[in-house]
Amino acid sequence: MSKITFSFFLKKIQSIYKKRPNQQETIDSLFDEILLYSDNSSAYCISKQRANGMFNDKEPIPQAIVSASYNAEYINNIYDYFTKMITEDFDSAKFELFINNLKEEISTDINIPETIRNKINAAYETKDYACIIAEIFLYTLRFDSENRDTNFQNNTNAKSSKKKSINRNPSKEEMDLTLPYIQALYEVYSEKENKNVTCIEDAPRYTAHYNRQLLAYFDAESVFHKTRDIYKNEEPFNELKSEMYDGIIETYENEYDSGYMRLQSVLSHASEVQFDSSVLCHETEWIKQSVKKGVCHYLVNDNKIKSWVNIDE
Repeated sequence: MSKITFSFFLKKIQSIYKKRPNQQETIDSLFDEILLYSDNSSAYCISKQRANGMFNDKEPIPQAIVSASYNAEYINNIYDYFTKMITEDFDSAKFELFINNLKEEISTDINIPETIRNKINAAYETKDYACIIAEIFLYTLRFDSENRDTNFQNNTNAKSSKKKSINRNPSKEEMDLTLPYIQALYEVYSEKENKNVTCIEDAPRYTAHYNRQLLAYFDAESVFHKTRDIYKNEEPFNELKSEMYDGIIETYENEYDSGYMRLQSVLSHASEVQFDSSVLCHETEWIKQSVKKGVCHYLVNDNKIKSWVNIDE
């Protein structure tokens, strides 16, 4: 007894293109149409790492994609979409073997609902191959590895977690004041005060500014922990940091009269950075302005930003 998964579908369909695409290109070709019917107005981009995970059944299908698959207009157009792919994109010499292989797999998967199985079998009788591919695509898209319908009309724990607000009242015990970003702040205050600042008590006029940075970092740290809990790895957060770095580096490298001005300019620009391919931005409601600023402090911890004051060190 086998079970048809989205990973199985991806690998099979990738093999029949006239010009074999890579994993990311294969997923993009399947998702381009469905995204037109997504409520998410932002462009959605699957990273290479995420594509690899989806091909190997280790990454979930984006919620925006699954939700859009229930759009009535999309369902009305999906057969035409796959008809065009069969004509323009698929290798006819490989296509018959592909269809026969799907038929064999379907016959051994007892988890497929009877209504879907009947529709696919009827399509085989009439050689409506676009219907077969469309139905299997939708089936594998909507059903997870446990064969549970992932129609997002029902709130799953993961979806609920992605909408939960971030704790904004951290205790002092939750704050690690030995991290590099803290020392970088002290360096900024030292330059402004023209004295050595080793704790915020040495520069009390910047207490409010300092507390805002701690809170921003804490918000970003909360997103980091949520990412590991929900996505089971750190890659989505690493992608967020990488996009932030690309978005702020020119602003960071500009000439400033002080490290404080550089820090403020970068934080201001960070709030405007658009994350084109970030899973966290497209699938969650976590990435608020404070989180974006906190990610900048994460870049200091990672030594991607070495100093706000001495950028040549």
